[in-house]
Amino acid sequence: MEPGWAENRWKTHKLLDGLAGAGGTPVQRAADADVLITHSAGGHVLPAGIKARLVVLISPTYVLDRPFFVSIFLEYVMDSVDYFRRLLIYPWLLKNLYYVFFGLFHPIRTVRIYQQVRQPLTIDGLKGNRILLIRNENDFFSSPQIKKLAQEQPNVKYVELPGRHDNVWIEPQPYVDLILKEL
Repeated sequence: MEPGWAENRWKTHKLLDGLAGAGGTPVQRAADADVLITHSAGGHVLPAGIKARLVVLISPTYVLDRPFFVSIFLEYVMDSVDYFRRLLIYPWLLKNLYYVFFGLFHPIRTVRIYQQVRQPLTIDGLKGNRILLIRNENDFFSSPQIKKLAQEQPNVKYVELPGRHDNVWIEPQPYVDLILKEL
């Protein structure tokens, strides 16, 4: 799995466990993957020469209609409301503390990711791969305009799911089901 900004095993474990339960085996190098899964900013840092049978872009960062820092603010506020509404206060606290520490201890990576995600997402380099692009309906980091980008490429299947930007980490089963269906 190619991580987005500040993603780690405690955040991704439900998705990875769901895929492992379906027979998936994680690999260390993206070049060795049959299925390459990215989330958020991870879609902007895909390695060259991917040989995966399927590339899955979950909630890729694609914001054209507003400044990126406005999207950060909107996503943070609505994400916080969503976590508190679900009574996921401890996961919300853990996630946000980790973001602060990650930004402090990895400032160069943080700046590079922010520079990359401010540029429009391109998937032209993946013309030889089947792509599953999954966008969440209430995602301030992934604009509905991404559907048009997906429709321009014959190798891209576009699916929209309910939820927020990080919904894949909270309720991964719909994502697991989609990935398995595409294999």
